[in-house]
Amino acid sequence: MPAAYYSDGGRYKCTVNGQAMSESSEKGTPCFVLSFVVNTYIDANGNEEDLDSVEQKERSIYLYITDKTIDFLLDDLEHLGFTGRSFSQLDPEKKDHQSFIGDVIQCRCKHEEYEGEQKERWSLDRGRVIAPLDGGKLQKLDTMFGQELANRFGAAAPKKKAPKKKPAKQQVEETSPPADDDIPF
Repeated sequence: MPAAYYSDGGRYKCTVNGQAMSESSEKGTPCFVLSFVVNTYIDANGNEEDLDSVEQKERSIYLYITDKTIDFLLDDLEHLGFTGRSFSQLDPEKKDHQSFIGDVIQCRCKHEEYEGEQKERWSLDRGRVIAPLDGGKLQKLDTMFGQELANRFGAAAPKKKAPKKKPAKQQVEETSPPADDDIPF
């Protein structure tokens, strides 16, 4: 695991440059490995920032294959667009394998401590899917905690808040000509 270089919790666009079927060195757990180069940082608002070629580092995602991880692995493979019916179709050593090399994927970097040092752990970023709470569960929450809501926020019907007023702009005397972006034509 490389030392922490990329942001903890950061999202990135990456280009796959390698794949392999392998196993962990410690326990011999089978895994599918994707190697990639990090190209673009994606901030919390979805804005993208291209990284300089100097900053591009090769990283890997290890997708372990066990009874406990199989559902996560299958979700990740589906997200990648895998259409095979056999793990051998992930192995680039096989002639009928499905290649992900050249694909642009979204990844997430998390930091964790390993042997006293901060290291990166990478995963596929499939985006957060937020399922709405159904009416029955909402009603149950109201039954359980509605009184606390009423005590804190009042028992009256909800009122719409007025939009916050923007502070008045201060007059500033211009001492230099306006920038090109400020000219309306």
